[in-house]
Amino acid sequence: MKKKGGLERARKLYNSRDYGEVIRFLEPQVFLYRERPEFYRLLGMSCLYDGDFSGASSYLQRSQQLDDDDTETRLGLALIHVRRRETQKALNHWLYILERDPGNRQAKRGLDLVRAADDPSEFMQLFEDDSYLQLLPARRLKLPKAAMRVSVVTVIVLLLIGLSLQMVERLRSPDPPDREGVELVRFDTPPANIVEYDGEYRYILGTDEVRRSFSMVGEYFNERRDNLAIIEINRLLNSNASQAYKERARMLMSYMSRPSFTDFRDNIEYRQVEQEPWLYNNTHVRWKGRVTNLNIGTESITFDFLVGYHDERVLEGIVPVTLPFAAALEGAMPIELIAKLQTNDTIERLVGVSVRRIAPEFGGDSANRSNSGN
Repeated sequence: MKKKGGLERARKLYNSRDYGEVIRFLEPQVFLYRERPEFYRLLGMSCLYDGDFSGASSYLQRSQQLDDDDTETRLGLALIHVRRRETQKALNHWLYILERDPGNRQAKRGLDLVRAADDPSEFMQLFEDDSYLQLLPARRLKLPKAAMRVSVVTVIVLLLIGLSLQMVERLRSPDPPDREGVELVRFDTPPANIVEYDGEYRYILGTDEVRRSFSMVGEYFNERRDNLAIIEINRLLNSNASQAYKERARMLMSYMSRPSFTDFRDNIEYRQVEQEPWLYNNTHVRWKGRVTNLNIGTESITFDFLVGYHDERVLEGIVPVTLPFAAALEGAMPIELIAKLQTNDTIERLVGVSVRRIAPEFGGDSANRSNSGN
């Protein structure tokens, strides 16, 4: 489904320097704009300004394929080559730009840096802070002089107000606002029974352990560390905790958020899941691997995921995957996948949330945020 505003909204977000939001907004729309170079340029440059160099590579490569003369795309690609110490490839882009735009400042700076450097490793100092931004198009707002003077005064006043408010807030030391749903881990009246003794359970917990685990669920959830909260929920669901605690834990699951490549936290390794699969049911994982047995249907895509085999070195395991959204996949393609785990006694399936291709020509670096589920 085409999101309201399309590329026009993405341009506004980009010009406002809200690069993470550009990525989140455009990720699911790759099929709508797959022949539009601006789509890939906005995504690629947003990744660069956001500090995600590996996520920018294939976007900008695709942008160049569609529009070989785009200066901004070539400047972005040149920067990626600088980071990879591929000096000659960066030079090729800068020289190409200067042939068409002899006054281009960023390309001139790039050439000057190459001439001044004795070793390509010296370029890495650019990435220790934000110095690399001098090789990208400037993102400054242009204002008339009168407006600039007014804006400077306004900024000073706002800074003073902000500092004053910050000092007041520090004196008050308020607690961070609770996340919606966290009230479920607070009992107005504590349950009469905390543990049960009849039945078979994977984990036998004591009264204090149940209370502690339930408290950890709330802490992780409020900190938006949903994977860790879900693990504790699964521990309770597979334990002798009372039904009152288990029911609250199940209800909290509906408040969990779906992660993206820009905000993913607390990843889980395949070997951890393999050891205790039931503990990781409904968590999200971010794994690399290869596509095999690909089947593209009218409503979903299914394939077997060769976990860890993206570089064709180690195969950790094979997991069936379902993607409930469109994605440009091919057999044997190396990808990075964010997906929700469905487990019981074994790993049953991954339900994809977002997928991006890995560019093998660059040594297996993640190189493309290609598709996401809506």
